[in-house]
Amino acid sequence: NERGIYTGLKEAMYTYMRFLDIKEVRELKGVILVTNTKFSDQAIEFSRCYGLDLLGWKYPPGEGLEVKIEKSKMYPITVLSGLISESEIADLIKSGFVSTRDLIERKAEVGDDAMRVIRGL
Repeated sequence: NERGIYTGLKEAMYTYMRFLDIKEVRELKGVILVTNTKFSDQAIEFSRCYGLDLLGWKYPPGEGLEVKIEKSKMYPITVLSGLISESEIADLIKSGFVSTRDLIERKAEVGDDAMRVIRGL
């Protein structure tokens, strides 16, 4: 939630190197680095050179994470910040709720405050 946070070259290189390590002992078809941040230009350039697929905020252009979230309506539970307390969000995450869809599908497991939010979705 802070401006300027990005996934850079270091993370891209680390992901690719781990892929190479694992590929030595297990058959893998490819590797993808997924993040909810934007990628640096260096990370994008590295990924193009080494065949590392990237999925992040606004990347690939027109197919980024924000587009996939909108199309699937699979919003992260953290979008409820400001509607319910941060401690309630933390409790939901600890209980395995990752998306707002989880709330709707498992509403019997959710407290009264969260249910008021669900009704508004």
